Amino acid sequence: MNRIHHKFAAATLALAFGAAPIQAQVANQAPRPVHKTLLPFEESMGKDTSVEEITIGVGQRMDLGGFPEERLYYVLDGRGILSVYDKFPDGDTYNIRPDISLYFTPGLKHELFNTGTSPLRLVVFRVKGGIVPPNVPDGAVYWPTVSKPGVTVDKPAVGTGFWITYAFDEHSNTSVTEGQRLQVRRLGLRRAQKFAGAELLVLGENGKTRPSVGGDTNSTGYIISGEGNWVRDGKRYPFKAGAVRVGQPGALQFTENTAGYPITYIAISTFPDKTPR
Repeated sequence: MNRIHHKFAAATLALAFGAAPIQAQVANQAPRPVHKTLLPFEESMGKDTSVEEITIGVGQRMDLGGFPEERLYYVLDGRGILSVYDKFPDGDTYNIRPDISLYFTPGLKHELFNTGTSPLRLVVFRVKGGIVPPNVPDGAVYWPTVSKPGVTVDKPAVGTGFWITYAFDEHSNTSVTEGQRLQVRRLGLRRAQKFAGAELLVLGENGKTRPSVGGDTNSTGYIISGEGNWVRDGKRYPFKAGAVRVGQPGALQFTENTAGYPITYIAISTFPDKTPR
């Protein structure tokens, strides 16, 4: 009984002197960004690529950090600020909004925070197998004399690389058309390692891409908007916005639009670990 009485008295004193209850402390902690895995590494063709959707709530941030893999983000919704190399405002800062892509080499520190009035949503392609540049102080950039893609050589020269692409800005990122129904825009990569390329594609209504056979790279795609079929060796796999598709080397494959409006999607290609460069 005395023990219960002492606990009650201690709690009463804590409240009297302004100590917040544990429940209140937990409630006041800033919520963390929500990560939703759409494609785990082990289900990708080379077991080296993951695709996630990240949602950063109003007033939230993704804390400054570097990651062991290459990353390509694409902003889907919302507005915010990106700080590279160091915490805001000491880093290189950028305003971000929908239809901007952000590429980072392994280890390059960055933070994202939501400055808008609605959730900040991004999709991120994470590709393993690259190398973090050695002995780089916080906030510094590493520029080697030589840089080559595909980290498969002994003692490769790798460097720090960041690139921001305003995907639909015709002045800085001119589109290329393939026929009358397909528009292709490059998503920039700088000093890429395992990334072979990245594109944003817009496929017109009732259109389809030219059938192709996968070669010496693995391909992964994310559907931003629209719906249709991913056709591989004659078999159709329906998709809609938010879906991920995985290409298969050697298979005859193409995308077809079954909706009355365009499909917009991202496609990346990556070097297999043992591809000679």
